Amino acid sequence: MAEFGLVEPFEIDHGELDRLTPQECFCLGVEWQLFRSRLQSGRPFNDVVLDANAERLTKLAERAGRFVEARPAKDGWAEILVGGHTI
Repeated sequence: MAEFGLVEPFEIDHGELDRLTPQECFCLGVEWQLFRSRLQSGRPFNDVVLDANAERLTKLAERAGRFVEARPAKDGWAEILVGGHTI
């Protein structure tokens, strides 16, 4: 029998999504998965993400052992820079 478990924590256990619509939550989830796929490539990249996801995605990159830096962009967006693996 197959065993299932959480692949990554989503950082949503303390009401982080309570004020968002289901549509916004869906967008955050899709963005999270796309970002996670890019992380798994192992290559450095830059991305523009929804500001509501910036902290969550930064933590995801840190857990993957990658250098990561996030900074605000414009109108609800943030830029995330992901480098190589940290020591």
